[in-house]
Amino acid sequence: MEAEVAAEIAEFHRKNSELPVVNGKNWAERELENRQRQRQIPASMRAALYHGTYDPDENYE
Repeated sequence: MEAEVAAEIAEFHRKNSELPVVNGKNWAERELENRQRQRQIPASMRAALYHGTYDPDENYE
């Protein structure tokens, strides 16, 4: 588990140094915001969006 965490941290640092800043945010800031947003979207809605079957009138929970 510690090795996985260390590898993810190293990956964050590598991508953060290699990828450009967009809208004043580096890659790590954008990735962390994206992960936070993904946690707020119900899994069923994420699946529908991914597969292109999203219906705005359906109640996703």
